[in-house]
Amino acid sequence: MTISDAEVSPDHESTKDIRYEIRPMKRADLPSLYALLAENKWNMEMSYLECDFHTDPSGLTVVVKDNGELIRHCGFLAHSDIIACARMNIIKEEYRHLGIGKQMFREIMKVMGDRQIANTYVQLKSGRVVGYGVIRPSDVGYKMQPLYADDPKIAKALFCRLASHIPPGQVLNFIQPEGNDKT
Repeated sequence: MTISDAEVSPDHESTKDIRYEIRPMKRADLPSLYALLAENKWNMEMSYLECDFHTDPSGLTVVVKDNGELIRHCGFLAHSDIIACARMNIIKEEYRHLGIGKQMFREIMKVMGDRQIANTYVQLKSGRVVGYGVIRPSDVGYKMQPLYADDPKIAKALFCRLASHIPPGQVLNFIQPEGNDKT
């Protein structure tokens, strides 16, 4: 595939064509993915990436330039034939806003088929995780868990963002654990 000047968003300064391939991730891509994550200050161990790859490589997709440079990664983990959750989604900064992500998402959705996708959000502050939450389809309605936040304001923002994925008329199953003052 090629991104030409006509497809580049007007705010992007590059006028060069970018030639790349969207393809399933290979084990040989792990060092390049590790480097991309480190470049973006994601603290991810190589052993975790290897475990992730061996768990379900079918949902892992990369974008690789003609010169072999890995510029994007996105993945989904298939929990079953009917549900999957999003995993890492990262792109080199200089290739953002070029439409590569949209094309990649279309390819991933072909692999995922009719599986429903769990949505995950992470809230960062100064590079530190201060909240996260997941919402996914369940046997009855939608299930929101876990939902963690350092303070009520972050919790409310995450709750509202996650709840925005629930279609009208559907049930939300939410488990709120009791606080433990001893921890």
